[in-house]
Order: sequence, then C-alpha cells, then structure tokens
Amino acid sequence: MQKSLETIYDEFVEMYLQGNFTEGLCSWNGDDALMTPLTFGNRFAEHCTKLGYDAYDLSLIHISEPTRPY
Repeated sequence: MQKSLETIYDEFVEMYLQGNFTEGLCSWNGDDALMTPLTFGNRFAEHCTKLGYDAYDLSLIHISEPTRPY
C-alpha cells in the first residue's frame, strides 16, 4: 500500500525537526545549517515524484513557514 502525501509530509517534518535536512554550514559557528522552507519543499516534491505522485497531487499540500503571532 502506498503512503498518503500527508503521512510522507509528516515523516519529512519529523526528520527535519531531528536535523536530518541540512544544506551547508552556518558561517558564524560552523554547525550544519537546516534547509530553507523552499529547499525542503523541493526535496519533498522530488521524493514524492519518485513515489509516483504528480504535480497535481503535490499542489494539494501547502508547505509554508509557520505564522507568528503579533
């Protein structure tokens, strides 16, 4: 059975929170830099495409930065 996009997204977010998605190093302390939301979204889309989902399926999920209260 194929995983739903929501399940795959939840797994990706959990991996992101564990620090598994990095791109480069922070210039000020040398630590790994977490991916930007755009890069994370692109990686997620690439993974889902490999699993057989198409662009329409992916358009149903909105990946954005969390809103901040004012």
